[in-house]
Amino acid sequence: MRKTIFISALLMLCLHSCRYFVKEKYKMKNNLQCTTKQMYLQQLMRKGIFNADQLLYVDSTHYWHFYNSMLQQDSSIVYIGTYVNDSEQVKKSAVILNNSSCSGRLENEIKLMQSQTVFDAVDLTRKPFIDQLGLYALKNHQPFHRDNQISKCILLAFSYSFGNYYNQLYEKINRQLQHHPTAKVYIVCLDPVYRLPD
Repeated sequence: MRKTIFISALLMLCLHSCRYFVKEKYKMKNNLQCTTKQMYLQQLMRKGIFNADQLLYVDSTHYWHFYNSMLQQDSSIVYIGTYVNDSEQVKKSAVILNNSSCSGRLENEIKLMQSQTVFDAVDLTRKPFIDQLGLYALKNHQPFHRDNQISKCILLAFSYSFGNYYNQLYEKINRQLQHHPTAKVYIVCLDPVYRLPD
């Protein structure tokens, strides 16, 4: 009996220690410390992995619906999806659906999206019009409109609570996209940026 209690206690200690180590290493669960949208933008730019043109936020009217629908779709919510036009999104592969928080799988999924030039109707799913998601450019607070010159609009999510866990993924995807001028990645900030004054 004592041995079982000791092993259980040791196991609990290890689990909590690992969780603490991961949170500390990747700075997860950081709170949003910014007081303006400009300060938030500056903090993201200091990371050195984003450019200001790709950063978006959700307005107050659409925020909770967007956030909740993303959580229902996928609890990791890093890869929102790839739009091929204003209302059609490429279906996510079975590989990504089985483990969508794995950055290696996310990277491979996006590589596949980049390399594919034509999608069959069975590969696509209807989604709300991208212009109706309430997305705004963080750099100038203007409504986001998909560039029709871009054949693939890849939406990824960012939140301060992710810490720096996905930083390498964002960097790799941005590097890959430099060689694919017909695809563009946008980062949708899941933090309630709309609350911050301009």
